[in-house]
Amino acid sequence: MNILIPLITPFNKNLQVDYKALNILLNYLENRQILVNSWIGEVYTLTLKEYIDILSRVKNKIDKEVTIYIPSYKYRLDELIDKIVEFYGKAEINDNIMIELDVSDWLCNNELCLSRVLSKTLNKITSTNVMLYVVGQYNAEIIELLRGIVRVYPEITHLVIDQSVSLPLLTRIIDSLDDIDREIELLIFGDYGFIIKNQLVHGIISPFELIRVLLNKKFNVDINNTLFLTRMTSYSYSIIGAIKTATNIIEPAIKEYLRPPFPTEFPGLREHITSILNYLIK
Repeated sequence: MNILIPLITPFNKNLQVDYKALNILLNYLENRQILVNSWIGEVYTLTLKEYIDILSRVKNKIDKEVTIYIPSYKYRLDELIDKIVEFYGKAEINDNIMIELDVSDWLCNNELCLSRVLSKTLNKITSTNVMLYVVGQYNAEIIELLRGIVRVYPEITHLVIDQSVSLPLLTRIIDSLDDIDREIELLIFGDYGFIIKNQLVHGIISPFELIRVLLNKKFNVDINNTLFLTRMTSYSYSIIGAIKTATNIIEPAIKEYLRPPFPTEFPGLREHITSILNYLIK
């Protein structure tokens, strides 16, 4: 089972990127598959310079293939792609790219608009694997739209589906790809993908896998999967708030600061997560 870890962005108390803490975090993750700049809410708080600086630090530290998250909005997409090409020094990169398409926006929920977003990226860079991550409410119309997009763009090798999709709808998405003349691998973005991984999906993009890795390396604790760790979100305002708090408890050098619009987590969350971690490491 292929497991990708979305990389959180450590900030200091002034809400600047803490590159020293990032390096500490990467020490824990040096042998893992990393999805760079991949927290959907958090990536939109980064400047273009910070985005590229983080990518640079990861590539200098991680001696293996990574996956780059390319958001549809926030930056001018053309400018972001140009910066990525400039960083690699060529149009053909040796890493995977994951392109976000937000179909929840009524201005961009048709094939023409989504094709325009894809074209801006794929006309400028090529990659071994292009992963298409569709964000928004899935329905029959969107599934047919996905099928058309995948058919038109042979560069797409993976389809990333959010864990909120029901199993019947997931099965329908898979069935819609049956007549595509190549294999499309399916990944679930979210830890609940572990439940169905053996039946339908090729991989999981697991936010809580980061905590599992930290527990294993810091306390030699090995848990089978990350489903138990999702209990950390019971009292949190956001998943990333819970993950950053847990990361700070395990490794204090990595602070739990969040940039707006993420709210500061309430004090009781730390106690709640500490009790879960103590249960695992005792």
